[in-house]
Amino acid sequence: MLSARSKKQHGDLRGAESDFKKALEVYPKYFWADRQQREVQQTLSSGEPEPQDLADRLFDSRLSQSRDAEARGDLIEASRLTSEMLDRAQVDPDSRSQLIEHSRLLGLKLFSEGELTRTRDLWREALELDPFNRKIRDYLEEVDQRLETLEEIKSKDDG
Repeated sequence: MLSARSKKQHGDLRGAESDFKKALEVYPKYFWADRQQREVQQTLSSGEPEPQDLADRLFDSRLSQSRDAEARGDLIEASRLTSEMLDRAQVDPDSRSQLIEHSRLLGLKLFSEGELTRTRDLWREALELDPFNRKIRDYLEEVDQRLETLEEIKSKDDG
């Protein structure tokens, strides 16, 4: 039953419908599964887009907006949109890898513009999705070192 629930939540309505049917074959009086199956069938028959289709379209739109902002040279807006997507991160593995790569490349541009804090924040968010990404981890260590050095210089000047 967990499989059907998970599929429904992630927008795989046809898979959820099939799993609910299987559950009802085994437990014909399982009211909750019957109700869930009817909801899924109603959504499928209404012709409304499946939730995952909507999520995919939203992801594609946001990624496109971020890339457009980046192309215009508005790296701050591009990083804001990318951070928004990283925060939500309810994307399929292919979209996730696109988002991680976009974050890595955008971070490099922010880094070259001297936006070290934004770069650090963006890469930290990306690492939450892909903690084993060695490139981003190495880049992040470099940014942290530079920020630490800048903080030391600032404290010496203030002191």
